[in-house]
Amino acid sequence: MSGEIEAVDEWLRARRVAVGLLIVLGALTLRLSVYFELRGGPCLLQHRWVESDMHFFDEWAKGLAAGDWLNRAAPHPTLDWRRTIAGRYFREYPDDPWTREAAAAPDPAAAIWNRWYGPGVFHQEPLYPYAIAVTYALAGPDPRFVFAWQMLLGVLSGLLVWRIGSRALGETGGLAAAVLFLGCAPILMYEFLLLRTALITFESVLLLWLALRACESRAPGRWCALGLVFGLALLTNSTFVLVAPLLALAYAWRERAAWKPALSRFTLFAGSALLALSPAFVRNAIVGAPLTSTSSVGALAFVCANTADFEPQAGFVADSRYLTGILHESRDKLSAVVAPTLATHSGVGSWLRQLGSKFRWTWSWYEMPNNENLYVLGSYSRALRWLPFGFGIVAPLAVLGLLLGLRRFVALAPLYALAFAAFTPLVSFYVLSRFRAPWIALLVPFAALALLECACALRTRAWTKLGPCALVLLVAGWFVNQPLPRGMPRIRPADWSAPFRTWYVPEAQAALEAKDWTRAAALLEEAVAHQPPFVAQLGHAAGQRLPRPDERAWVVLSAQLHQNLARAQEQLGRLAESVPNEVRAEELQALVQ
Repeated sequence: MSGEIEAVDEWLRARRVAVGLLIVLGALTLRLSVYFELRGGPCLLQHRWVESDMHFFDEWAKGLAAGDWLNRAAPHPTLDWRRTIAGRYFREYPDDPWTREAAAAPDPAAAIWNRWYGPGVFHQEPLYPYAIAVTYALAGPDPRFVFAWQMLLGVLSGLLVWRIGSRALGETGGLAAAVLFLGCAPILMYEFLLLRTALITFESVLLLWLALRACESRAPGRWCALGLVFGLALLTNSTFVLVAPLLALAYAWRERAAWKPALSRFTLFAGSALLALSPAFVRNAIVGAPLTSTSSVGALAFVCANTADFEPQAGFVADSRYLTGILHESRDKLSAVVAPTLATHSGVGSWLRQLGSKFRWTWSWYEMPNNENLYVLGSYSRALRWLPFGFGIVAPLAVLGLLLGLRRFVALAPLYALAFAAFTPLVSFYVLSRFRAPWIALLVPFAALALLECACALRTRAWTKLGPCALVLLVAGWFVNQPLPRGMPRIRPADWSAPFRTWYVPEAQAALEAKDWTRAAALLEEAVAHQPPFVAQLGHAAGQRLPRPDERAWVVLSAQLHQNLARAQEQLGRLAESVPNEVRAEELQALVQ
């Protein structure tokens, strides 16, 4: 079979340009299909949701594009959950100097958070909001222009995954990796959201591609390019910092017989990285912020994700009873929060159990929502919903590939280094879909390796090899595809509400006020059709049930939708349709009275 694979590799190599064009065409077709299904609806407008990171990135970029290119304002968002924590802090520490100072400010909650985060410090790493700001300055403040270059990055990421797979596994393995990547919905989704995930994914695969080329070459230019991209990646997400020591270890082992030249090449890498980081350092010096700071959220994220009362299946939460006390003691310095955070555990066993739970959810098929929900977006896009390769398929193959690749560990060391660097923050902080997507892209080459090895073993009837592979796939597939705990839905009631509160409700209200009954009826009919399935189960009739506490807000919203739809239909003379909606609105209102 190896000869047959070599023949296929040779055939694909001779048609490399055509294969590349097919990958680009397939990637563009998928993205345009999803875009045209989502446009004109709520999914491309989720930045209007004021309680989301998407809204903050939009506002941050608008402030930069308006002329504050040094980001002197250095805004920190004061969302509802932050106001709740600030209120708790004021009650628990009324005599604290920071409390008294913040209480005198026009917005006390914002003032106390600005002290915790640090005045003048970037809220998050700045490259992504600056990229949005440049887009807004050139093309206008419309996120669709951002989605355009995010889709372009997605196409380029697919090409890079193809070339990574080809370099590491051969042309057949490269094509398999590209197909897995292009058909992965959790990766594609983020190109249509105002979140930095698509940029991080691109930087991850670009770093891997450059690392493979640099490790195989002694050309100084390749190490400089790798360092520059690494520095830019750090300006997008600080967790990339793990890449440098892991790559250094891998390269040092590979070049242990000639370590002095290897050290000089890695020095070029470090110098280039510092050059890429220098604009942030210069800005910090000008505005008086700590010189090397690029983000202010690390300490809070560590506390929220590691106290004893944190439950990994909850995703991101900031309601730990320990939070205000740790913030008070540490003043939100990362070096000072680690010890008191871990001290909330009763012992090492408690921390290990929490770590084990994070590991379990890191390897779960479920895409943990935060600001977004894959399954909600899938309800608006058949193309996104029908993409075949989710984490439940990629992960078991990747586990097998990670084991099979150990035979060629030296050659594949950059793949292992990047994959481990992306995995570590997931178990150290939160297991969220938006953080896991770049890791999936780095697992795809390992999944392609598993497919290739299994195909070879099956073709040659190498049962002694195929049997263990099948066993690994079976065990990994069982572990990854465990059902969700009882009472945990794929789509939480809150996840359904963002499209309605950012699109259907305000757009329908504007149409009603303008007495545009036709548009109002069309919007409200679509809204009612997209209500979460559990709404149909609510009511007093036989077979229906009463709402749970987390569903009550939805009951109020659904009653409003039906009532307004009945009003619009009545104005259009569609009385036969309006009466059932009026009855349903009254029934839902009765459930919350």
